[in-house]
Amino acid sequence: MGDVPKRSREEIDKIFGDPLPAKETDEDDISRRGQDVAHERWLRDNVPPHHE
Repeated sequence: MGDVPKRSREEIDKIFGDPLPAKETDEDDISRRGQDVAHERWLRDNVPPHHE
């Protein structure tokens, strides 16, 4: 194959849009995990009798 010209970052961004972030902003948020655990516990503690 022939030499392929190197594309600039701007040209690539025009085609594909903005790059994805390296990680989600709340990916390592410990307080969010705590909220999820507390919510899961609340759901288990409040199961209606007809769902047991």
